[in-house]
Amino acid sequence: MSQQTPRTKGLLYKVSCIALAVSFIGAVTVATASDAEARERSRSGSYTTGKGKTGSFQKSNSRTKGEGFSRSKSVTTEGGKTYGHTATGGYNKESGAYEKSVTGQNGKGYSTSSAYDKDSKSVTKTVTGNDGKSATYTGTAGDGQRSGSYSTSSGKSGTYNTNVSRTAGSVNKDHTVTTSDGKTYDSSSSYDYDKDSNTLSGSHTNYRGKTRSGSVSYELND
Repeated sequence: MSQQTPRTKGLLYKVSCIALAVSFIGAVTVATASDAEARERSRSGSYTTGKGKTGSFQKSNSRTKGEGFSRSKSVTTEGGKTYGHTATGGYNKESGAYEKSVTGQNGKGYSTSSAYDKDSKSVTKTVTGNDGKSATYTGTAGDGQRSGSYSTSSGKSGTYNTNVSRTAGSVNKDHTVTTSDGKTYDSSSSYDYDKDSNTLSGSHTNYRGKTRSGSVSYELND
């Protein structure tokens, strides 16, 4: 999702209740392509936040066997502002890596390239921003835990550790980054989804100790 410095860490671990709600809408498929090799899904609806703000959302996914995937999400507020997010990617046979390109609001985004080493059972992931700056992570992942080391194109390095726990309707994540000079940055997130009311509640505490929280309820269009 993420860079292991305070600035880049915020890019991958920033909490948006509206975006999370759109991601959780997986129970209904509005459209599915008849071609078994190509699958397309789209969803749309309206939302209301815990503070009474309203708006609408749209989400579409398409995947073609052997060619990769394309995803798009957009949220339009009651004031008419639209926030969009797109992602495309797939497996690159030549490089042996899974590649993804993400574009967010105002055209800003990043790209990732991930490869798995069967011998060492480790994953190497490089994240590159629009400005050309990058960070590479090497580590292991399993049973809700990810840990390893990182290095950036500017010469910084350190270690990271992430623990994710899931129960019915709930996700909790704790993330720690330790720099090469011994500084430690902690952040945590938690989300709870109420299936009966279609409400998602979330909170995020950043490395400065500041916590943001909120909730959003949604309705799907028929």
